[in-house]
Amino acid sequence: MNQLIRCKEIIENAVRDNFDGYVLGDKTLTAIVELCGAENALYVLANTVQLQSWDGRYSPDNKAWAHKIQISETMQRREQLRLDCHPAVLDGLITLLRNRNEK
Repeated sequence: MNQLIRCKEIIENAVRDNFDGYVLGDKTLTAIVELCGAENALYVLANTVQLQSWDGRYSPDNKAWAHKIQISETMQRREQLRLDCHPAVLDGLITLLRNRNEK
């Protein structure tokens, strides 16, 4: 299985298993980074935001960040990598991962 598809599944599973309805559990970010790496996770997240840039639940800051990431996949492949998670939850995850990665 392609590592980006695997990363997509890791993110979706981590969010599903650790989101309590209000916040993501502390283990979420650690699990994602350990299992697929920050770079792959950020790529998959940026792809999702780019495909859903119309959605106001992503912050303007995260949208601007996502559009700086060059996604080199075909549109069919990009759709396969699009995360199926609530945009507001993903927005929080993106912020956490970006902050962690920029330190």
